[in-house]
Amino acid sequence: MKRILQTVFVLMLAHTVGFSQLADGTVLEENITSLDINDATVDLFAMLDDGKSVVVDVYATWCGPCWTIHQAGILETLYEEYGPEGTDQIRVIAAESDGNTTMDDLLGNTAGTQGNWVEGVQYTILDDAAWAGYFGITYYPSIFVIRPNRTVVHMYGDDLRQNITNFDFWDRALGVAGLEDDMYVTGSVASEASCDVVDYTQSLNILNLGTEAITTATIDVYLNDVLSETITVDQEIPVFGSANVTSDAIAIEETTSITVESSTVNGTEIADDFRATFEGDVYLPLVEEYSFILNVTTDVYALETSGTVTTDAGEVIFEFGGYAAGTDDSFGAGGPDANVVHTYEVALPFPQVDVECLTITINDSYGDGIPFYDPAIHPVPGIEVTDLAGNVLKPAIETLNFGGSQSMETGVNAAASNTIDTEVVTDLQVSPNPVSTTMNVEFTSTDVTNVAFSVMNNLGQVIDTRNVSVVNGSNVITFDTFNYDNGIYSLISRSDAGITTTKFIVAK
Repeated sequence: MKRILQTVFVLMLAHTVGFSQLADGTVLEENITSLDINDATVDLFAMLDDGKSVVVDVYATWCGPCWTIHQAGILETLYEEYGPEGTDQIRVIAAESDGNTTMDDLLGNTAGTQGNWVEGVQYTILDDAAWAGYFGITYYPSIFVIRPNRTVVHMYGDDLRQNITNFDFWDRALGVAGLEDDMYVTGSVASEASCDVVDYTQSLNILNLGTEAITTATIDVYLNDVLSETITVDQEIPVFGSANVTSDAIAIEETTSITVESSTVNGTEIADDFRATFEGDVYLPLVEEYSFILNVTTDVYALETSGTVTTDAGEVIFEFGGYAAGTDDSFGAGGPDANVVHTYEVALPFPQVDVECLTITINDSYGDGIPFYDPAIHPVPGIEVTDLAGNVLKPAIETLNFGGSQSMETGVNAAASNTIDTEVVTDLQVSPNPVSTTMNVEFTSTDVTNVAFSVMNNLGQVIDTRNVSVVNGSNVITFDTFNYDNGIYSLISRSDAGITTTKFIVAK
């Protein structure tokens, strides 16, 4: 499904070309020179020898992602702030590197170009295919930063969406802050929910954006704000070089908040402005009652969303989905079920003594997750678990671009969820049984209290509820079963004291 997102870079797909790209940290040994479109000489090493960091954008006029970056004005912004009319610390080169490009292509006068690449541009533009081979690019666009010491880092890569629009990253890569020791850390703390003890490990990537090699560094891991482990980096990382680090496994036995923070580099404490901090949670949710609340929040393509709740024995006890399609586009966007919270009460199998873990799975039939919403007006899509009182056991999932499906687990306290107290509701009978259109429920109560009745089908779905105030003694209530499908049902009564259950049949 082709969807237009608010963030322009989500749609970027690189156009591949056939070279072997320079690795980050490579020190250039040979110079490259060209004439720009105004016939002025462009000498890369001369710029570097003049103490300037150089940004080189290797692109093609027909390349859509290249045009997206051009229109975003990222390079123009850098040039205005740090170029000759700004702090005079950098130079910018736009190197069109398709050998068949003409000046008319650059000016946007042909059918094969994305537009006018010259209009409004102050920095250097050249048309020379040699630049693609010089940097060994593997796709268009490829954007590089070269420091005055001739070391190279690739700015358009695995961290494109984070880095290409992150001007803090640009400032540090260009060296305009002049930091001798600068450890740029990327990664995340992935929140998860589990029924069992979690052996948590943390992996991160370190990129050296300083002017000196990193020889030692530390990264702290906090559990519930208490320091649990310090990851020590004891390998040399050259300028623009990178390394992956992983913590030892930490056993997490209860719901825990996790904070990971870069601490020191080359024996110096990292300033607050340059610390990398990642946060997440490990949840060990536990259902203590006979049922729980499942909140399913859809994105704009609600018709693609479905899911199940499955026991550890593989039994599906609840299903959600079947949401209506909308008419906002040809793929069914919008409609009454889109971008809203769908709340379900999920009843556990009763009686159940073997269920200790439930797996809640959300599916997207298109395979691109549920990321399509407007945060200004819509709730965040996801699935959330609460108890009957509304206390959150597991917040909504945080990864919206999960592809085709994503699962989470919640534990079950079998003893608590099977609690029965026959001192409140006794002698419960339903009539007629089988029933067609109207069912009478007769019972005796030993107290003046409130009792909640739920009707559950054989899939474990609660299809009807009734909250009633009962008197001490005999009580009668009725259920309209006209819209029930034929089948076997459970009538569950619950109060503060516990629950009872009775089977009945609908036959029409």
